[in-house]
Amino acid sequence: MWAQVDFVCAGVNLVSMSLFTKMTPSNLLDQNVKKIFNYLMLLVVFATWARLIFFVLVIASFSNILMTIKQMVGSGTDFFVILMMYLFMMSTIMMGLFQDSAISYSNIFNSLRTMFDAVLGSY
Repeated sequence: MWAQVDFVCAGVNLVSMSLFTKMTPSNLLDQNVKKIFNYLMLLVVFATWARLIFFVLVIASFSNILMTIKQMVGSGTDFFVILMMYLFMMSTIMMGLFQDSAISYSNIFNSLRTMFDAVLGSY
């Protein structure tokens, strides 16, 4: 699998470098052309990271660490989903109660951020 990802990364790099060398300053001013170049650069970054991750999976000691981290993040997902649902519910309640008296509860974004800061306050 790593060899296929390596070939894809090489192909993406060759195509992107040939297109980037043809880029002119007027292309940077045109928003549509610049958006295409931005997406191409994003593809290069993803391909390079995929190459690195698949290369690390080939090495046994790194693959054990990577699989452990993946398992830890997967196990913590349930907790973070419950935490975000609780924060969203409580920020809606706090916004209803305190929106006239405190600027930090004036809209849902500020209320959610204030509640998130309060959760992190103990750390």
